[in-house]
Amino acid sequence: MNCKNCNTILSEENRFCNQCGAKVIQHRLSFKSLLVELKENVFNLDANRPLQTFIDLFVRPEAVIGGYIQGVRKKYLNPFGYFTLAITLFGLFLFFFSEEYANAMAGVSSTIDQDASQLEITQKISEFVMKYQSFIFFLFVPLLAFISKLVFLKNKKFNYVEHLIINTYGQAHISLFSTLLYFCTVWFQDIFNYISLSVTILYILYFAYILKRLFQLSFLQIVLKTLLFFVIFLPFYLLLSVLLWVFLVVSGQVDLQEMMEAQKAKQSVSYIASSFRNWTS
Repeated sequence: MNCKNCNTILSEENRFCNQCGAKVIQHRLSFKSLLVELKENVFNLDANRPLQTFIDLFVRPEAVIGGYIQGVRKKYLNPFGYFTLAITLFGLFLFFFSEEYANAMAGVSSTIDQDASQLEITQKISEFVMKYQSFIFFLFVPLLAFISKLVFLKNKKFNYVEHLIINTYGQAHISLFSTLLYFCTVWFQDIFNYISLSVTILYILYFAYILKRLFQLSFLQIVLKTLLFFVIFLPFYLLLSVLLWVFLVVSGQVDLQEMMEAQKAKQSVSYIASSFRNWTS
């Protein structure tokens, strides 16, 4: 008998291949065997431990992230599986509650002092970010890893790829937790701005927390490293914002001429109102 995956010769007593570790399957597929395989590979928490990964990334992130970097593979969900879980959950949230989420975001935008054209642009940017959120998360991870590597350039404890693992776990964890928080906005849309603010603060604090635990930094050191991170991140953020703006204009999603005309009209109205106040005073 040979292994069906790597063709290694096996004995009849072998349940797993000695070469590749694949399980030896000799029976034909049936509903029963399919259900057993589904249970083992999808719902087997002893194998994947997503809940344990979620809890320990709060309690002791160095055990999950540092453990994976050092070679631990069976105890926790791997970073790419965890990242996939996070974006899948957020995708399901948008699939079922996209209208409620969009309404909540629109409600926040309407509370800001903006004219109609500015409000429309803000909504289009929000819609774009919402539509491609998973892709944006995916692109941000290498950038965040690059910046964190620069911040800890003199510290040789982790290389760039290991910083990539750190940021994949961190980004996935924040995404997963924030999705759970955003579920609350489905029924309570008025608290969306508070949830968004909480997620932003949590994002900063959590990344500072995992870096403190992984690098064993003092409070002052992590404060300085966090400030340095944002100093480096700001130019990248501004560049990405400009690129997003250019993309929206080039793709025709934002009418630049219409926006400029609306801005001129707004300035004209402001000038007339100011002149009238001066004339009546």
